[in-house]
Amino acid sequence: MKTNNYIIIHHLAGIASNPSYDTSQQTFEQVNEYHRQKWNFKSELGKFIGYTYFIDWQGNLTQGRSDSESGAHTLGQNNNSIGIALAGNFDRIGEHNRPSDAQVIALKQLLRHLMLKYDIPVTKVVGHRFFSSTLCCGRNFNDVDIRLLASKAIATDEAEKIELLKKQIGIIQKLIALYTKILRLFNKVGGIKDFEDN
Repeated sequence: MKTNNYIIIHHLAGIASNPSYDTSQQTFEQVNEYHRQKWNFKSELGKFIGYTYFIDWQGNLTQGRSDSESGAHTLGQNNNSIGIALAGNFDRIGEHNRPSDAQVIALKQLLRHLMLKYDIPVTKVVGHRFFSSTLCCGRNFNDVDIRLLASKAIATDEAEKIELLKKQIGIIQKLIALYTKILRLFNKVGGIKDFEDN
């Protein structure tokens, strides 16, 4: 039985023949086909990609596996986690060496959704390197970056809850003010006693 205790972040990295290769333009379809050839491990959704979610450079999010099924992204943790891969090689020097702004926005929204849905704390949103002797998800997207992004994802939710609460309090205050005006008006015209006399 799969549990979702961790969210594990990955980058596509380079390729075997060129570790500094720019994989920022890799698509879901390309990675899915690569994993089909490598493992042929078909998901409930009919995909072969080992990650639960994939975010391309433009911030487009694609789900490759259901949250309830095992992935193929982190040895020893596939039944205990949700794997999220970002297109790109965050070990590179120069251009495209960190997640794009669009990827960060999409990742933050996805983290917020998953952390709330499965009650996953910030401390359990980690890079692949947390469980393996790998640099994934890149030297330029480190553990502090991941922790900060996960913290902001939850803080956004808390901020929205506070804003909603403020709006609700404002509505209640307006209703109380209206109710008070009605009571004053009612008392000016004689109140309940006049109605009882009729």
